[in-house]
Amino acid sequence: MSLLLPLVLLWPLLLAGGLLSPWRGYSRALLPSAPLPGLLAGFQPGLQWEAPWLLLGLQFGVDSIASPLLLLASLLWVLAAIAAGRSMARNPHRDRFLALFLLTMAGNLGVFIGLDAAGFYLAYATMTFAAYGLVIHDGQAASRRAGRVYLVLAVLGEGMLVAALLLLAGALGNPALHGLGPELAQVPHQAWITGLFLLGFGIKMGIVPLHLWLPLAHPCAPVPASAVLSGVIVKAGLMGWLRFLPVGEEVAAPLGPWVIAAGLFTAFFAVAVGLAQARAKTVLAYSTVSQMGLLTVLIGMGLALPGIYWALAVGAVLLMALHHGLAKGALFLAMGADNRARFWLMLWPAAALAGLPLTSGALAKKAMKDAAEMAPGLWAEALPLLLSLSSLATALLMARLLWLVRPRVDAGDGETARGRAPVLALVLASALVPWLWAGWQQPGAALAALDAKAAWDSTWPVLLALGVAAAWWWWSPARWQAVRLPEGDLVALLPGARPLPQPPVWELPAVPGAAPAGRALTRMELGLGTLAIAGVLFLGLALGLMVLLLG
Repeated sequence: MSLLLPLVLLWPLLLAGGLLSPWRGYSRALLPSAPLPGLLAGFQPGLQWEAPWLLLGLQFGVDSIASPLLLLASLLWVLAAIAAGRSMARNPHRDRFLALFLLTMAGNLGVFIGLDAAGFYLAYATMTFAAYGLVIHDGQAASRRAGRVYLVLAVLGEGMLVAALLLLAGALGNPALHGLGPELAQVPHQAWITGLFLLGFGIKMGIVPLHLWLPLAHPCAPVPASAVLSGVIVKAGLMGWLRFLPVGEEVAAPLGPWVIAAGLFTAFFAVAVGLAQARAKTVLAYSTVSQMGLLTVLIGMGLALPGIYWALAVGAVLLMALHHGLAKGALFLAMGADNRARFWLMLWPAAALAGLPLTSGALAKKAMKDAAEMAPGLWAEALPLLLSLSSLATALLMARLLWLVRPRVDAGDGETARGRAPVLALVLASALVPWLWAGWQQPGAALAALDAKAAWDSTWPVLLALGVAAAWWWWSPARWQAVRLPEGDLVALLPGARPLPQPPVWELPAVPGAAPAGRALTRMELGLGTLAIAGVLFLGLALGLMVLLLG
């Protein structure tokens, strides 16, 4: 037993309470220390703490699944807290934001160490509803609209989870989550429980069509909140799946191919819509939806594979989560840096998401492809190609992102140079931590990601994406109308919905003697905007393959 684990929850809660007291200045100064107990606990797998006298008997611990995710969450919360302390220094509602930030942090870290159903759900619900305040913080019309969509989906998801937990409690009481799968496979109403957990946690993961809150909430939330929303709060849904789904159990095998198909559809759909967006933070939000689709593919494999194969594939899930959380957190934090530095700070994490060699993305996607070879039936042949096509699609989306954040002399600056420090730290962490973790867990797999074949497998999708972007650049833009889809896509189809207008696309200022360059850049802008057509083609290809595989 260790008293470090209760501090993971209590220290952020105490600091949040301190913001309501006359000593609020101390809480503000200590804000970056709030996730430190979690960071220390993440380095100590095997820690456990129980409180049988509290609620239904709370259990907290750090096992092999929780350790890397707790490290990811704690590191990202530390750097986001530093950024929040600086960016909110002059905001009149600073203490309100920081209190909600700390409550969300406590719930999020609690999800990763919760080892009983009641404690897990208590932390999960705290995180979910506290994060609503981060979304609507500025009180603008767009933020309130995003908050309404977020809250509706959050309540829907909580209802599903409560229903599943009540059915589970009727058979097992308040079960321990470590090794729950075999027990869940035997309980009454197992199919209903599994389906409710899939959908309830799927909302947090942003699986299409349950993704609507993500592209609305991210552009509205302050930069530090967006970083943790995309980097680790969505991973709470992944943790729920890992804890509550009967992965590796024969009873769930028929469901596996359908979950794989849903993940692939999500991955390609999000890229197709993301390419038609005009705001960088919205593009990043759709990128998160796409990457969560890839993680869903791995979870689908876990449902379809026998236990021994799932034990080998779970490492790919954790590595992919670690890579995505750090890279996406760095990209979102970079949105708060000054305009001149933003583009250069984003280059490495964007390359990592695209999967270029030597990046954490190449390592994660190599692990995914190795796991895909164990997939059932025809999926073993189709998944490696589909995963390569998803890398191509992601590279196109990152090209769109980098174009939108290109240095512009007429753009207002973000933070001063001091605001770059948390971003630089997170960029460095995203470059090193996944490799260090993979080298510690599976040294052979890390070395295999560096060989010539793996390097080529990582390179050709990105080269092809650059070729497609270049072709669209030189193609006559007059033949195509630039595609613009509303943020939240399917929300616009709801009865009575009035999507907010998209912001105008930036134009470079007129510079004497630079007309040819200006025309070329305008052509690129229109070309990258119409790359949504390429995304639709990828989506159609993926759907065709999935129909053949499921038929």
